[in-house]
Amino acid sequence: MRIVNGEIVLDTASLQVDRHADAARAVGELEDVVENSLTRKINQASYGKRSKTESWDEDMTDLFYRGLRMFGTDFMMISKMFPGRSRRQIKLKFNNEERRDPERIKDALIGPRETIDIATYSEMTNTVYDDPKVIQQELDEEKKRIEDQHAKEKQVQEELLRNPQGTNQDPNAPIGADQGNANIKGRSRSKKAKAMSGGTEEILGSIDDFPFSV
Repeated sequence: MRIVNGEIVLDTASLQVDRHADAARAVGELEDVVENSLTRKINQASYGKRSKTESWDEDMTDLFYRGLRMFGTDFMMISKMFPGRSRRQIKLKFNNEERRDPERIKDALIGPRETIDIATYSEMTNTVYDDPKVIQQELDEEKKRIEDQHAKEKQVQEELLRNPQGTNQDPNAPIGADQGNANIKGRSRSKKAKAMSGGTEEILGSIDDFPFSV
């Protein structure tokens, strides 16, 4: 726009923008700065990702205290009730409320606990959860199966300790029964040897009947 003979006239040249000329002028105004490890300043916010969160209103604060009555200081479970908020943000909210209204925090933690409503919690978190009774039943069945397996393994180990050779020995047999059976077998072998010899020699026994040491 420009004024010609007291009238405002549109300047057609101003309708076009020469970006190359503007860039050249901007380059001429720049200052060269050499950075190194001594002059460059970096802090924890240099590469941090800050996300803007919604402020806490009265309804959300009441829901926060309801989460405290249900889950105590399990901030991870409470954070599931607030989509878009992390456990750290719930922890910061707890710290702020503890400074601002410590009595309410104390009543929420020490006072009567609120029953956890799975249906409401599932709706808040947009997640489908299994019935706790079904899960507990499955855990009890698995526990019983493991206990039965351990009992069988213990029984097998005790059987091996009682009978390490694996022979079919009668547990009700009296002590020394095996030795008596061995003597009877030895005498029977002596009688057979005497009958087969046909002579008058007296056979006192076999080598198995006389103990010896090496």
